[in-house]
Amino acid sequence: MDEKKLKNAVYTTYKVFNERKKDGALQASGALANYMKYRDPNYFTSTNGARQDIIKYIAREELAVYLSRYLLRKATSERPRNHYESLLYQAIQRKKLEHISDRRIISELAYSMLGEEKNFFEQDSDKIAEIACQLFTDEVAYEKEEEAHRIQQEAQKQLESRFGVKNLRINPIAVNYCAQEVLDGTQISIQNDIKNNGNLEGRPARNYNLNDEMFATTDIGEKRKNQEDSVLIMYHPKNPKYKMLLVADGMGGHQDGEKASSQIAQKMYYWFNKLDTQLLSSERIGDLSREWTSQLQEINDEINKMYANAGSTFVGAIVGEENTLVASVGDSRAYFLGKDNELYQITSDDNPAYQVWKRRWGQPEARLTPQMLDAKKVEKDLLRFRKDSNRIHSAIGVGQYDVRPHYISVPNDQYSTLMLFSDGVTDCLSDTQIKAITQRTDYKKLSQMLVAEAIQQDSYIPRQYRNDGDYNPVIQGGKDNATVAVLKNKQGDER
Repeated sequence: MDEKKLKNAVYTTYKVFNERKKDGALQASGALANYMKYRDPNYFTSTNGARQDIIKYIAREELAVYLSRYLLRKATSERPRNHYESLLYQAIQRKKLEHISDRRIISELAYSMLGEEKNFFEQDSDKIAEIACQLFTDEVAYEKEEEAHRIQQEAQKQLESRFGVKNLRINPIAVNYCAQEVLDGTQISIQNDIKNNGNLEGRPARNYNLNDEMFATTDIGEKRKNQEDSVLIMYHPKNPKYKMLLVADGMGGHQDGEKASSQIAQKMYYWFNKLDTQLLSSERIGDLSREWTSQLQEINDEINKMYANAGSTFVGAIVGEENTLVASVGDSRAYFLGKDNELYQITSDDNPAYQVWKRRWGQPEARLTPQMLDAKKVEKDLLRFRKDSNRIHSAIGVGQYDVRPHYISVPNDQYSTLMLFSDGVTDCLSDTQIKAITQRTDYKKLSQMLVAEAIQQDSYIPRQYRNDGDYNPVIQGGKDNATVAVLKNKQGDER
């Protein structure tokens, strides 16, 4: 039996149900008892693969023996917490006083918890299983919470020694829940659980705030049954001046698509975490882009080997002290709101129709008349109505041999807000709408507002194009997963 998988499944169930304001300890201990006695794993959450791990790695007979050993140890080393535990501990101790071997006691306890014996020394088998599962769940939860506390204390010590301050209290907003959920697999699975379980309340979405500087929102939308988008926001561990944001939009069906986007986010986390900060200087943009391409190529090769039909688009931004390097593959986009309060798309879609539009209007806007500028905007907005609007010729995975990201470097002093989008947002909102939302919304709520508008608003094509067979007359709000990552440029500000 895999003890680590067991503890992770118990703690994940405990944590998920606590987040839903339900009794996580009761749910997790009940899940253990039901699986052990009735072979029913469905009380475990599917979040983070907990239920699947129980089915695959934990035989119920082995679980019963494991918990019986656990009970024996408790009964001979600790004081009972309540009347029922006291009676059970006394029964176990009497068995030992009768010189019955530990092996025999464990066997009898296991049979009772499996439901094959009605009692153990006058103690009801259901109560025995309940006590064992409650004790084990409480201990696992305590161990995991203590581990998280220890990690936080260690981070605090490192900060104190690095900056020469004492009694530093870590701002809870700066705890990177986005990265935690990416790494443990819950970012997507929590949303899928909410969407597909009618008994659970709330939107199938996740919202993140990292130190009031980076924000992210991801939502399944209205039409999809599963989430395939992943999002990540993070600081470099050696210097919080350096930051990374990314959005990955999975393709290939929910299982393969979500695996591809999750793998990209996880791999990028570890890569950026170890990235040499010297590469983040403005003088080494070329070296950084080459390193980044190499990492994306490695991820591409791994996805092709592991998931034959899976893939993902990608857009990411690495923020240095003076410049921001943006990379994109596919049709996930990056925009910034300039210091002139204008909106600029800084990535290029790997879509045939978009590339035709780009070549047609590739000349500097300063050379265009007002009428031409209007025509350029209208033609661009029509692209999202095209029936082939989601046809792309570049992605990570899906059999692509080479990955060729588009790169652009933007001086930090040119923008106030940076935004990354999956096409579930940019298909549903025009550039004009994005600009208006960005200008009227507090930056702390911007990612949530952009996603909400993309989910709620339908878009209608201009009347003259409604009968054109190349276009869809309407784009329904929430037609796809919708994800936004936002950076508020605090250049020069204290954090």
